[in-house]
Amino acid sequence: MISVAKLRFFRSKLNQTLHRWGQEWELRERFPTAKIEEGVQIKNHDLLALGENVMIQKGTVLHCGGMAWSNGKGGIRIGNSTGISPYCVLYGAGGISIGERCALGPGVIMLSSIEEYRTIKSQREHLLKEIRIGNDVFIGAGSFVNFGVTIGGGVLVYAGSIVTKDLPPNTVCRGIPAEPIGERR
Repeated sequence: MISVAKLRFFRSKLNQTLHRWGQEWELRERFPTAKIEEGVQIKNHDLLALGENVMIQKGTVLHCGGMAWSNGKGGIRIGNSTGISPYCVLYGAGGISIGERCALGPGVIMLSSIEEYRTIKSQREHLLKEIRIGNDVFIGAGSFVNFGVTIGGGVLVYAGSIVTKDLPPNTVCRGIPAEPIGERR
């Protein structure tokens, strides 16, 4: 005899699986040329826009915003032929726009919102600012891109860099904070 607790557990797991399958089916219909590997988590997929031939690898989290604390704002747009390596985290409550033919190395983090604490009593406000990434940009493994940053087209960001301000087009950048160190050819 199966207990009521086990039946509730099985029902919960079945509902979760059906929801995940429904979401995967909808994404395949909307973006037929995209390759989204198993283990990718997408929150508010209605605010996701993918170009042709986008690759998103396992363990990546795409939080597209749209929550009450962001007043329903946000979204993530990824351009044609862009690759997102494993275990990247993109929080798009303030909006994230990634151009065409870009590559994000493993573990890249982009946060387009932050919580600002106003007082000791934990009054907090969410600050939302879009991240804009141009075409043909490569961001190395383990890099962090802060909210409100624009990275110009053709930029190469070395692994482990922290991008806290805009980076000009066609430059090679590295460091904490990331600074241009030369031109990209």
